[in-house]
Amino acid sequence: MSNIKTSSFRLAAALAASLVSFAASATEADLSPPLNGGSGDMPSGYSQLNFFIGDGYWAPELRLPVAPSANDRVMADTVATFGARFRLDDTAFAVAGGIAFNSPDTLRFAWSEGARKWDLLPGGKARVLIGPNRPEDRVPASNHALTQYTMENGRHAGILHLPAWAPEHALLSVSNRAQWGTTIVADGVPFEQRACKGGQDCTFIFDGTKQQWSKLEKRDVIRPMAQLPFPSASRVNVVTRAVDVHPLEMTLPAMAVHGDVYTFLHTHPNDTYQVMPAHTSMTTALVLPEGQEVRFRFNRPMTRWEKID
Repeated sequence: MSNIKTSSFRLAAALAASLVSFAASATEADLSPPLNGGSGDMPSGYSQLNFFIGDGYWAPELRLPVAPSANDRVMADTVATFGARFRLDDTAFAVAGGIAFNSPDTLRFAWSEGARKWDLLPGGKARVLIGPNRPEDRVPASNHALTQYTMENGRHAGILHLPAWAPEHALLSVSNRAQWGTTIVADGVPFEQRACKGGQDCTFIFDGTKQQWSKLEKRDVIRPMAQLPFPSASRVNVVTRAVDVHPLEMTLPAMAVHGDVYTFLHTHPNDTYQVMPAHTSMTTALVLPEGQEVRFRFNRPMTRWEKID
């Protein structure tokens, strides 16, 4: 009887150990597209997910888990020769659509159950700042491509000055989780776009040519820029308006995801806009016709943009 009890105890202990081991493996995982059905859509169900892409285990687009639990964390890393697009859905930068994800980039996020979004974590190209609980604050300049400035009740600034300088196409999101609004002050941001209400994310992109910030309002529509950014989505629309008098010459980005499309629509006769031949199959600049769409598709093997007829 004693031997039977001892054996039963050992079996129960072994089963318990195996269950603990299984639970640990179920909450943390190292994955890549081949281990994820060939997809860059990261799966839910892990408290710590490490997602890797590289040559031979690449995906053109990465997306954060869509059904996370409180405090879940994600680390994404790339050593791939080809760039990818990292989608910013359910983050403070959601209106930006997506950003270039190039070797040796690493991005980290943690799920905030209270805010119901993925919060950026600091490191590499990412910076995280917290409001100071004073009437006015200034965001210091830095080389970071992503900055999340978060305010809450007790950590709020009534007036926030954006930095005078940032890298080309850097994104800065003011994630205002306080009950009070904030006034954004920055060159290039018109008065009517300076209010960032409580409970609102306000995202800005830096135009290095003009040394100014502009507010992003629709993820797939941008205003003219001398150097157009890496596509935020598989299709990006550039729409000229009568108030957009500069720049008149636009250059497509050197890199994109294969098949990405840039669409141009010139809406008024006041100015002449051109798409420059750099990074395209064209030999001369293309003058945009008024009222007609002009489209370019990126050919990754040829590393160039090709006009779609």
